[in-house]
Amino acid sequence: MKKLYFLLFFITISLYGQPPINQPSQLVACQVSNAQGLFNLTSKNAEILGSLDPTLFTVNYYESYPDSQNGINSIQNPTQYIFSGNGFQTVFVRVFENQNPSNFALTYLQLQLYYLPYILQSPNMTVYELPNDGVAAFNLNIQIPLMLSSQQNMLVTFHTSEADAHNNSNPLLNTTSYTNVSNPQTIFARVENSISGCYSIANFQLIVASDGIVNIPDANLKAKLLSANENNSIASNVNPNNSATLNTYTKIDANQDGQIQFSEAQAIIYLNVSGTQSTNVGIQNLQGIEAFYNLITFSCKYNQLSSIDLSVLPKIRNFYCTNNNLTSLNLANTSDLRIIDCGYNQLTNLNLHDSVNLTSLSARNNQLTSLDLSNNDKIEYVYIVSNSLTSFELSNKNFVRTLELGLNQLTSIQLFNLPILYRIKVQNNNLTNIDLSSVAFQVEPNNVPSANVFDVYLNNNVNLRVVNIRNGFTNEDVSFASGSLNDLQQYICVDENDVFSFFSPTPNPIFGTYCSFTPNGYYNIITGTILFDAEQNGCNADDMSNPNIRIDINDGINQGSTFTDNSGIYNFYTEAGSFELNLNVENPSWFNLSPNNASVSFADDNNNTATQNFCITANGIHPDLEIIVAPVFPSRPGFEAVYKIVYRNKGNQTLSQAYGINFFYNDNLMDMVSTSIVPTSVVSGGLSWDYANLQPFESREILVTFNINTPTAANPVNINDVLTFTASILPQAGDENTSDNLYVYNEVVVGSYDPNDIKCLEGDVVSPAEIGDYLHYMIRFENTGTAEAENIVVRTEVNPADFDINSLQLLNTSHPVNAKITGNVVEFIFQNILLESGGHGNVLLKVKSKDTLQQGDNVNKRANIYFDYNYPVATNEAETIFQALSNPDFEQDQSISVYPNPTKDKVNVSGDFTLQTVQLYDVQGRLLQTQLANDNQTIIDISAHSNGVYFIKVTSDKGIKVGKIVKE
Repeated sequence: MKKLYFLLFFITISLYGQPPINQPSQLVACQVSNAQGLFNLTSKNAEILGSLDPTLFTVNYYESYPDSQNGINSIQNPTQYIFSGNGFQTVFVRVFENQNPSNFALTYLQLQLYYLPYILQSPNMTVYELPNDGVAAFNLNIQIPLMLSSQQNMLVTFHTSEADAHNNSNPLLNTTSYTNVSNPQTIFARVENSISGCYSIANFQLIVASDGIVNIPDANLKAKLLSANENNSIASNVNPNNSATLNTYTKIDANQDGQIQFSEAQAIIYLNVSGTQSTNVGIQNLQGIEAFYNLITFSCKYNQLSSIDLSVLPKIRNFYCTNNNLTSLNLANTSDLRIIDCGYNQLTNLNLHDSVNLTSLSARNNQLTSLDLSNNDKIEYVYIVSNSLTSFELSNKNFVRTLELGLNQLTSIQLFNLPILYRIKVQNNNLTNIDLSSVAFQVEPNNVPSANVFDVYLNNNVNLRVVNIRNGFTNEDVSFASGSLNDLQQYICVDENDVFSFFSPTPNPIFGTYCSFTPNGYYNIITGTILFDAEQNGCNADDMSNPNIRIDINDGINQGSTFTDNSGIYNFYTEAGSFELNLNVENPSWFNLSPNNASVSFADDNNNTATQNFCITANGIHPDLEIIVAPVFPSRPGFEAVYKIVYRNKGNQTLSQAYGINFFYNDNLMDMVSTSIVPTSVVSGGLSWDYANLQPFESREILVTFNINTPTAANPVNINDVLTFTASILPQAGDENTSDNLYVYNEVVVGSYDPNDIKCLEGDVVSPAEIGDYLHYMIRFENTGTAEAENIVVRTEVNPADFDINSLQLLNTSHPVNAKITGNVVEFIFQNILLESGGHGNVLLKVKSKDTLQQGDNVNKRANIYFDYNYPVATNEAETIFQALSNPDFEQDQSISVYPNPTKDKVNVSGDFTLQTVQLYDVQGRLLQTQLANDNQTIIDISAHSNGVYFIKVTSDKGIKVGKIVKE
């Protein structure tokens, strides 16, 4: 089953069409020096411009997309642009019209810089003859694997001069049996990458020498070599471990003259001069071993060697030197080395740069303080137990299966992109955290069940607190040995379907999924911008971006959603597959969406990126506003309370209105302390603000702080009293949906409160008439810890029997957030929030109840709040029941009509319910007139007031309605 990952992200490489430019093809270069390449970017100008006149348009290049979008910091010398490193680099292209620079188009150019082929220095080729005539036949092809190691797609030719090698002329033809023309003779090898055409040159000498005696000054070594025969396991000219030649051994001193000739040494490919644990051979010097030029396997364990130079054995593959006194081991020019076991020595350094084919490394019980495996891409097994490592890094190794680093002094370990690393032992170190999120995320190639057991040994890291094994892959058998951790409680970050077993676990580890907010391993990205084109001249950088615009994704099986960030950018993380994208906006018929929906396909999950932008324009004229009141800090007798007024444009017109925001409260029960935005008007019990240029999809907020009366005040406030706050927003005219232009919030006064809670703003009881309508929820959180919280996640599940998750809209958050919906789970991720101790935050959302609910049904919402690596804090359960209200004053009465409007004097007010009061306010919020009523209709005379705009507030048995009226 495919998985969908969502997070807001920052990159896009296309915008909306202005000048019709072309996407240029890749630009390629070879390194020239210091791993750098030189590119002439302007060589792509004609391809980019296509049919455009180059005298009318200018092409500029940039190193970042924002710079290209803003037209700043262009590359100053595009004809000689230097790029360092191997691989790809993207430069961004801006083409603008010279006469109208604001008319521009963007694309990108991909640069590919190829490494020069890396040639390992191959040894000279020597043929021993007796007698020696100085002429011999050489198989030059033997040098090819020594020079290339594991490099692919390389063409090798041999030449007799360096000039011919550079020009690729006069290559030698009979390379398997070339006869030298001088002694010695220098041969030049040209190694060319068949894909890029980049090449390097190397040389070596052909030497014909007289056969002679190898100088072996160490008596113990010489004695061991001379003792080789068919009945012991010292030497062989074949592989004695191969089934076809099993246990086949040979003499080295073939002529039995008591000496080792060069020709005799070159015949040997297997050599074992080791002692045993009980019998040390005593070899101290390996001089003369260089004559054994063709050695593939060499073992010299249990001796007294202090240094070994393995560079003199260019064909060596398997090397064993444990239990010596080594302080120096030279591994230069060992490109074919596969296995090295150098444990139980005194090595402080190990340079493995040239051992590019190394698969197994064992260096236990040495004194290594560092280890660099960056050049050993074929490594499978690493065993560096009991050394002095303080840090370790290993990345991008596709074959490594086992990593054992126990009994070191590690305080830091970094492991990245190790897909089949299934055995990790780092016990007895000083780690405080370990990130395994980028290991063991693929099935072991042979799919052997035991090989897929994810073994993790962390015991005796006494300060270990965080273990991250959330790798985006279901590890069905994770074997954890994490005891002896000084009883510290660990946070173990996991994937939801991981299965664990423990050996002496620390009691009660905390399991969670929030330790990183991007997938690990291989994944793809779908990203883009969502802009509203108010001028209808095409979406561009001048158009306003807004957060919290919802976009849905579906792969045919799974579905999810995310929301734009403050820059109007969205991001999805996906695997391979085909995906449908759709904008999920309220009132979709009021908007033209370009595209209306989009399809994105990925053939694989190899970190591909697809950019899909959306441009929204108005379809007709549809003004529509909404307003909500939500508690930031609730009302308590004698304390300050803070309320948030959130107003939002969900129509398709940019709107402005003097005195457009009005907020009413009972000033007998509280004193207004402050507001985050200075009101246009302040009167007793009322505040008004202007709003200007409120664009479609834009949301704004106002914070109002009150000091609530004490129980002993002249107008006391006690616990369980109800305080009413009313907010209204007035459009210029013709609001499509007036029901959400007024919001009445009734708060029950509390004595104390849980700072991590969820609240349905409509209350605990809602009329059955509201079934199928929006319910608003405020989720609040507080950092009650003693330290700053770096990351906070609010997670809530939406019961599909209670709510329509497709209707969920994010209205407001206290801090920048990455919000996503996966199935019926909604997550609000405050990454890098850095919320101080005692700091507060909140989320405001709305979602429709299911229209299939019946009177007497209830709906419930709760949330879990995750503060860094701690147990989640569970909120209360916000329960709302649909039944007849005991206090209908808390509702709106949409049946009320006010007419005529405009009027010269009298205003008719009527409704389906008994009217109680009609109140007239001016635009400053001052109460001018109150008329009592006890009928379902009444008339109020406003002829005594001057011409202008007024507000009329009508209260009935059903509820309240506030409207605007104009007197002519």
